[in-house]
Amino acid sequence: MRQVLLKEGKAIVEEVPVPSAEPGRVLVRTAFSILSAGTERAALHAGETPSLFERATDPAAIRKAVDLLRSEGPAAVVDRLRATREPRATAPGYAASGWVQSAGPGVLDRAPGTAVACAGAGHASHAEWISVPRQLTVPVPEGVPLDEAAFATLGSIALQGVRRSGIQIGECAVVLGLGLVGGLTAQILRAAGARVLGFDLDPARAARCRALGLEAYDFGARDPRQEVPRATQGLLADAVVVCAAARGAEVANLAMRLCRRKGRVVIVGDVGLDLDRSLMYEKELDLLISTSYGPGRYDPIYEDK
Repeated sequence: MRQVLLKEGKAIVEEVPVPSAEPGRVLVRTAFSILSAGTERAALHAGETPSLFERATDPAAIRKAVDLLRSEGPAAVVDRLRATREPRATAPGYAASGWVQSAGPGVLDRAPGTAVACAGAGHASHAEWISVPRQLTVPVPEGVPLDEAAFATLGSIALQGVRRSGIQIGECAVVLGLGLVGGLTAQILRAAGARVLGFDLDPARAARCRALGLEAYDFGARDPRQEVPRATQGLLADAVVVCAAARGAEVANLAMRLCRRKGRVVIVGDVGLDLDRSLMYEKELDLLISTSYGPGRYDPIYEDK
């Protein structure tokens, strides 16, 4: 079968063996898989092999090298460096849909032919066939097209961010980053009874959200540091949900500036967290991390059994 792999900072398609339906897992013939730009881009950069100079200037790498040198000698350091230079392939993707081909031992409620939505990095990959833990699949309701069902994972990620925000009816919520997850987050917040303001660097993303009836702006059109105080009559946001991806901490610090005293900042996207402590302290803000699709994520007892 064909599968997309990330290798040495590049996306490639390779022929790989078809996985099997192991105990507790379901073999699915993929119909659609979702390409989430922020996550996929981060994975692509993470797969780039760092140069020898970059590793030599990394304090953590230096400490590991010194410890290895002391414990195992120079030859071990050389072997480890050679190993890190060898290209490693990773399988991107974490949201897909398709049809059950077969169920492994212990799976009694996923009959062959059942349409399912699938989740999980390393499971719901960009491949023609995927092997997914039963707990990370859900039957698709009748009438729901599979191209829409493939977004179930992203919807659950957005929903978990909204849960963490503790938003109440009539409160004001700001969403920073209006990609796939950010756009879904803004819609769920509105459905929960909040007034929602969304911002993104990309005018097209902001326009797409406006077409859905949301108050959404690109940074070039409206500066959130001015728009949020104006829209809230100086009260600022009750909660800010960060769905952007950025290496620096500018987005997280901006979120704190947009929050009222004792407000909540929820981090959904992959952003730097070198935070302005004085700002957080003065406002007595709550900083909350939202972990993917919520309860059960990264818990092997839930995901794999």
